Amino acid sequence: FFFLMIRRPPRSTQGVSSAASDVYKRQVSTQSTWDFIKPGYSMVDVKKGEEVKEEPKPEISVSEQKLFGKWSYADLKTEDKSLEGYISFQQMKSKVFVPHTAGRYQQRGFRKVICPFVERLVNSMMMHGRNAGKKLMAIKIVKQAFEIINLMTGDNPLQVLVKAIENGGAREDSTRIQVGGVIKRQAVDVGPLRRVNASIYMMCFGAREATFRKIKTISECLAEEIMNCAKNSVNSYAIRKKDETERLAKSNRQIFISQKQSMNSD
Repeated sequence: FFFLMIRRPPRSTQGVSSAASDVYKRQVSTQSTWDFIKPGYSMVDVKKGEEVKEEPKPEISVSEQKLFGKWSYADLKTEDKSLEGYISFQQMKSKVFVPHTAGRYQQRGFRKVICPFVERLVNSMMMHGRNAGKKLMAIKIVKQAFEIINLMTGDNPLQVLVKAIENGGAREDSTRIQVGGVIKRQAVDVGPLRRVNASIYMMCFGAREATFRKIKTISECLAEEIMNCAKNSVNSYAIRKKDETERLAKSNRQIFISQKQSMNSD
């Protein structure tokens, strides 16, 4: 009962009020010091009176959208006319700042055509179990790869990627057909959407194989794969697979033509 009769001291004691006043004085002094600094300068050390001019920040216009605020979509072009509608960068929705639209492109067939082509590259990097779902990590890898491409070539990495997608997909492939109980391989043309899909997959697969248990990082391997594929170099994994697929399709086409000519002659 005696402890209940003791009156607690007020919270605003002398020590607390002095601390609050010190904080207020510090804020006022800092604000007054900032008022005397010229615009365009920043305060590094008020006690020493040093003033350092801030670096101008790059201005991003609202009308021009850039990937990661650096690379523009304005001057992109597709030399292969058959792939114009399948490498998506013409629409305003495809000109994204960050390749993370969270769209449900699998709901209907051919809907992934409207997915930004950089995001399709990011999605293809999230494969093989331990990388599944780590989209922010994949975005970071692609961003670093684009930085390397811009540093090595001096060109817009988006245009380099468009050129690589055009070159990486096989234009002719082989399929199995059954004629009278006999299975044959016949050469067929490849659709434009399948060409884009195969090109993106092969580039990511080649970069993943090149960095596995190696010193080089995945960003460096992806940048090297994209640059080699854009130049049609045999050092690219996608170009080697494309040449192999087209070579087999060509041999199957010649076999089919010779068999057809022999049947007509009989």
